Amino acid sequence: MITIDDKLYVTKEMAFVMMEYTRKIVLKKLLNRLSFRSDGKKKKLNYLLQNLNYYNGDTPEGDDYFELHNLISKFINNTSETEQTALYFWTLNHNYMMYYDEKDTEIEEEDTFDQRFGRELALKMYEPKVSGLKSDLEDLLYKYLLVFSSEFDFSCIDKSTIRTVKRTIKEYGNRFDF
Repeated sequence: MITIDDKLYVTKEMAFVMMEYTRKIVLKKLLNRLSFRSDGKKKKLNYLLQNLNYYNGDTPEGDDYFELHNLISKFINNTSETEQTALYFWTLNHNYMMYYDEKDTEIEEEDTFDQRFGRELALKMYEPKVSGLKSDLEDLLYKYLLVFSSEFDFSCIDKSTIRTVKRTIKEYGNRFDF
């Protein structure tokens, strides 16, 4: 990010670095938290991942629904300020066209609209709770985890299942979208 005349500019390179950090570091932590539980020295599959897999990307019911929301809330609240900022950038990047489509672009000139729209996005970053960005992040993580959990075939869980889940987590770090 570069500041010129009190204006904040996000360069393409900076945005790319932020998205890479989010996917390869921050979201990887979340996927590991969803996927595994410690049982002494061994990693075991988390029951929540197995239960969500049963719904095949659909909205889970009952305790699974609340447990997933609880996992997401705890994850967001326990991340560092840097990680939260990265998650908010990821959310803005993912929802950019949705935010753009919500605005009326025909009323004003393009330069004025772009400046005003950019300020609105910056406001979302500075006030994530008030602007609804935190809620958008929670919704996006919810969808992200449901899609991730539907990637597996848990009809037969054996030693190779852990390797498959780890490999899929690594692959998700290389995806630009889900």
